Amino acid sequence: MNRALFRTNTYLRVKRVCYKSCNSIDSLHCRQPNKLCVVLTRRNRRYTTQPKTWEPTIRNPYRGLVIWSIPELLEIQVTLFRDQRNSEYEDKDWTLAIEDLSNNGRRRRVAFTSLDISKYADGANTVPIEHQIVKLPLHLSSKKVTEAHITFTLTAQFLKEGKAT
Repeated sequence: MNRALFRTNTYLRVKRVCYKSCNSIDSLHCRQPNKLCVVLTRRNRRYTTQPKTWEPTIRNPYRGLVIWSIPELLEIQVTLFRDQRNSEYEDKDWTLAIEDLSNNGRRRRVAFTSLDISKYADGANTVPIEHQIVKLPLHLSSKKVTEAHITFTLTAQFLKEGKAT
């Protein structure tokens, strides 16, 4: 079994999280997020972007989005395994989540999805390959959230290959 080491760069472009509208504005059940951040996790590894403020839209104050005007870089190194008889790498699932950071520092997961890094890795190229991921839907963690999706660019670069020890 061979192993390959990849450097994966994730440039975040635009993220949008929409909350359910309420019947009345003074309802206590409606809450808007304070600051949102994107978290990439696998087991005990955790990579987080800087929290950005959530901006409501003009039409509906319970619908809003977060935009990274300057793309933020999350750089991770992933070791992928493959059999010598097979050209595809084994699955390596990472969790991509959107978290709401409250005023007192408590983090609450709003939406999440599973991201398979092996789909974006190519062992033949040592040049970084850029993958544009457009409007990736996210699973919702709360009933108050009606819709969540993220748009980002993922760049995978092959670093080295060797025997699995």
